[in-house]
Amino acid sequence: MSCCNGTMNGIEGDCRPTRAYVDDNGTWRALIDGKWTVVPPRAVLQSLAPDGRSHICANRTGTIYCFMGGSPKS
Repeated sequence: MSCCNGTMNGIEGDCRPTRAYVDDNGTWRALIDGKWTVVPPRAVLQSLAPDGRSHICANRTGTIYCFMGGSPKS
């Protein structure tokens, strides 16, 4: 079950920074375990991450719980 948390005190969580982009169709794609994966619209949070990086919460089987996109780079 997801806790939607990051790694803390050596215990790995399910949330982490990731590389991501918006494709030509307006769909977010995130890099998970070396593979570009479509982020389901239901998982995309409406606000951008305050640190400017993209973040994803997903389990080891690839189920995406939530995603926060990063700020666009100029």
